[in-house]
Amino acid sequence: MNWCRSMASDLASTSSSPCIFARLSSGRPCRPPPSLRPPAPKWKNKITALKIALYRQNLPNMSNLLSTVLIFVSCCYIQGWKINIPVKMMRARGQAGSYPIKFLYCGNMPTVLYSAFVSNIFFVSKMLTNNSPHSAFFKLFGDFQPNEVGQVVPVSGLCYFLTPPQGLLSLFKEPIHTIFYLVFTLAACGILGRSWTTISHTTARDLARKLSQQQISIRGMREQAVTRYLNNYVPLCAALGGATLGLLSVAADFIGALGTGSGILLAVTIAWSLFEEFQKARLPPSMAAQYAAFM
Repeated sequence: MNWCRSMASDLASTSSSPCIFARLSSGRPCRPPPSLRPPAPKWKNKITALKIALYRQNLPNMSNLLSTVLIFVSCCYIQGWKINIPVKMMRARGQAGSYPIKFLYCGNMPTVLYSAFVSNIFFVSKMLTNNSPHSAFFKLFGDFQPNEVGQVVPVSGLCYFLTPPQGLLSLFKEPIHTIFYLVFTLAACGILGRSWTTISHTTARDLARKLSQQQISIRGMREQAVTRYLNNYVPLCAALGGATLGLLSVAADFIGALGTGSGILLAVTIAWSLFEEFQKARLPPSMAAQYAAFM
């Protein structure tokens, strides 16, 4: 208020409107002219504001958060899928139980290996393109150009088709890119999951040897037929489990979940492992020993 009065004398000589001088001299609150006022918001009701909060493109929105929660809950639900094989203890007659074979037999390793594989392809392709930017052969692997934000992204070549599509609308705008990315991701995760059982020595033969060392046998089956019986489940769970994780990762990229699909799956796997350890620690000593024998 004092500032307005002190500036009244200066504005009296320069102001073209006597009304402004009169308002400043009278001591009434000073209001900026309409030309200096901040622009009114584009939305004028709560429905439009809610729409902007859910679907704005320049910043994270509520739909991204809901998508992340959906992927997290779906992965937790799939973690509980398992096949219970009836077994018995040979050293304790009459003691029987079930040995669980998880649907996600390889855990999160298929998506981790897939992410490393794709990252190496991007690294080699970008290195070849930087060394020979005009080579038509190297551009088959990927042609990298800066986008409107300034990030260097592939615009053609193999790396372009390995880039996650942006949103569900890309299925209609770029159907070949979307279908190739979906099929390649599912096939690669399935193959990597099947291969990981051999690398980590968790095949059906290795599992049968582990059960034999713990003196556990499958009920109603001879020891020589255990490997053939487990071959019906272990390779199938490894391949389908890896493909399912790849599908969740693709879905996370399609619906705009926060972060990456493989990162969300890795967080769920770690959290589920901690939950199982917590449940095991709450068991009595006798049941904990039995639980450890069947795991």
